[in-house]
This record gives sequence, C-alpha cells and structure tokens, in this order.
Amino acid sequence: MAGATASFDIHGLDELRDDAAALFREYPSETTAELEKITNDFKRDVNKKFPHDGKSGGKKSVSKSWKKDRLQDMHGMDVGAELTNKAPHFHLVENGHNLLVSPERYALMRTGKAINGAKHKGKSNKNSKRLIPMGFVQGKHYCEKTRNEWNNGEFATRIEKHVNKLLKKHDL
Repeated sequence: MAGATASFDIHGLDELRDDAAALFREYPSETTAELEKITNDFKRDVNKKFPHDGKSGGKKSVSKSWKKDRLQDMHGMDVGAELTNKAPHFHLVENGHNLLVSPERYALMRTGKAINGAKHKGKSNKNSKRLIPMGFVQGKHYCEKTRNEWNNGEFATRIEKHVNKLLKKHDL
C-alpha cells in the first residue's frame, strides 16, 4: 500500500458556482424589495396601536410621518432599512413628557371647570410666559412594543422564509 493513490471525481461544481453567482447578483435587489415590504408592515402595526390619527390640534399625523431610508454597503451585499417618524409629537407620545400648563388653565383645572364645553385636559397655552408643571405623562411606547413583538418571531420568520425562497429559486 506504500504507493497507493486515491482520486476523486466531483461533478456539478460548475453548476453550483453558476447558481451561487446568480444568487449573489440578485440578492441585494430582491432582499431590498422584501425589506421594503417588511418595513411597511412594521409601520402599519405601529400605526394600529396609536389611538388617533393626529387630526386634532393641527399636529402632523403620526401615521403619515414615517420616513424610510435604505441602507446598503459599498459592496452591495449588506442591505438594511431605517424607519423614522418625523411627526413633531411622536417622541412625546412614545417616551412621555412633562405636562406644563398656563396659570389660567391651571386655575380652571383645579376648579374642574370646562373650557369650550369640554372638561379641560391640560394643554398648554403657547402665549403664556410662565407655565406650571402638572406632572409627567407616561409614554405609551407603541413603537417599542411593536419592535419587541417583531423581535420575538415575526421578523426572523419572514427573513428565513425569504432566504429559503432565494435558495430554492437558485437550486442551492
């Protein structure tokens, strides 16, 4: 057995290389499109949790204030998305805020009187020079709750399904 040699003949490496090359060419665009769908669904889930559509008070609607940015590295293989809400009051609802009211409104709130036929809820008057702190309004954390729900399965399931679809499409 001193001079024995073994040889192997492997077939199909050229096809494997071609299938892998096709996958790497299509991966960024197909994955970016899938990520676009996922961010839209995430945005929809967050918007469902908000109690109103932002039409009152003249503030920009939270549901219509989302901004999506695509993130891609210079080699084109890493794709990502960043979703930001640009509504001026989004962070106040999400994280909470100090409630400040004018002295006039503070007096009305203390007596329980109504303003314009409705019991006053403590909105501040922008023209008032001195505002009185009334406490802290806890944040609702709608976006954080949705993110936690998605981290516990939804996102991973959708990405795994997408990757399996790509691999199957290219016989890998």
